[in-house]
Amino acid sequence: MVRPLLSITLALHEAPLFSRRQSEEILNHFLGGVRDLLMENESVALSVYIAGRFLNIAHQRKTTLLSQLRTFTEEGRLEWLGGGMYDPLLPILPNKMQSLQIRAHRRSLESLVGVRPRGFWLPSTVWEQSLIGLLVREGFEFTLLESDQIENATWRTPLSDGYWTVEDRGRVLRILSIDRELSDQLIAEGAEELMSHFEPQEAELKSRVLSFSFLRDQRGVYEEQWWDPLRDLVRRLTQWGDRAPQFKVLSSQIDERLPAVGMNLHSSVGRSLGLDERLHSCRDLLLQQPESNYLHKRMIWLWKNIERLPEGRSKKSLEEALMPVASLYWYRNGKYGGGVRYLEDRAACHKILNDVELQLRKASQIEGARFDSVDFLGNGDRQLLYRGDQFGFLVEPRVGGRIRSLDYHPHSLSLINGYHPAKPEFPGSVHYAVDSICGLRDWFAPAELNDVASWLQYLQDDRGLLQSPHESNFRIREEGAQVWLSGEQL
Repeated sequence: MVRPLLSITLALHEAPLFSRRQSEEILNHFLGGVRDLLMENESVALSVYIAGRFLNIAHQRKTTLLSQLRTFTEEGRLEWLGGGMYDPLLPILPNKMQSLQIRAHRRSLESLVGVRPRGFWLPSTVWEQSLIGLLVREGFEFTLLESDQIENATWRTPLSDGYWTVEDRGRVLRILSIDRELSDQLIAEGAEELMSHFEPQEAELKSRVLSFSFLRDQRGVYEEQWWDPLRDLVRRLTQWGDRAPQFKVLSSQIDERLPAVGMNLHSSVGRSLGLDERLHSCRDLLLQQPESNYLHKRMIWLWKNIERLPEGRSKKSLEEALMPVASLYWYRNGKYGGGVRYLEDRAACHKILNDVELQLRKASQIEGARFDSVDFLGNGDRQLLYRGDQFGFLVEPRVGGRIRSLDYHPHSLSLINGYHPAKPEFPGSVHYAVDSICGLRDWFAPAELNDVASWLQYLQDDRGLLQSPHESNFRIREEGAQVWLSGEQL
């Protein structure tokens, strides 16, 4: 009889809107749960990922929990995974920013627990082919993807007896497959329903990877109750004695498995980005969600200006200040769990961007107003960008003078925050649909609207609202002016 291998991965993701006290409580509870699971069962091994924000808090507190976890790490029962400092959306970042995110997290982890991670945790398992070279150059040997991502890419059931490999110009990275169905089933149905999946096999060695993210709802819900089914599963399995699975950290699955199967996987995303299931690239998020695209392009614009500064403390400080805006958290388009659909989140992200811009103006010794004609939005066209001491705005002159941003610098406030004040999707909902980034929108209204009450009622009913901006397509004739609209605008 061959005992299967079982790896359990626990993750604590980036959660920028938690208060300091909330973050400390969550971190202590999470680390305490890891310690208890390892102390109660000597045969158990775990792999853990913690986002950089929580690592920084752990550095400052230096609790006794850390010394206990160091002991488990030295015994080989606890493995720490690397990642980006703020759970960044790596494929859409400049090369240097990618490396800064990864190295900042690695330095923090090495200082905290004294290990250099072999595996890399991808937020929302966002994957692109370009990550192979990046992760290999940064010293990582493997990463993890969801089982359905691999199945969609290969039209084959993910391996249960090994791992996959991806290669790009001589660089090879290993991919372990997370059994998402089994992981979710454990939380939903409990351990008792899953026991048959871990029975010893007659000949073939099987392996499974279960993964649990304890901040799945990143807006304030720490999944404390998830520890109960995990403990129950471990308790039931360890009672099997010699028939129990072999608990392994993830890197042991790499070391102890046979040569792997290669695959070609260009781009793929996990389930939490809020993309249509037919879309497989995080870049589709920027194409489908205008506000996500604006946040990204403003971050890139600031980054380019920061990189023009001379090397020194000021430049390094600005690079570090901009890093939190790279977090996948801000760009997500899901109905739940935070992200671009939430006004509070958009406001918080814009505040970081405004603060960085003010620091950049000071470091660059820029005073007064500055007007530029630039391709700010990266769409091949030029926009008018105005930045002053008090206000800044972006205008698209070729599509009806549409205002895309309006920032009030003294209060780090974005007055046009990329949202249309639509009704909630259902009563009591905190989710608001983001149907356009436009702060000012194009309307056609009848001439008889000659009082304030009529205008307000007309606007509230969304009558006359164009679906896309007009193109200033006017024709002047003797009998009067004509306005030409396309079918997409109506």
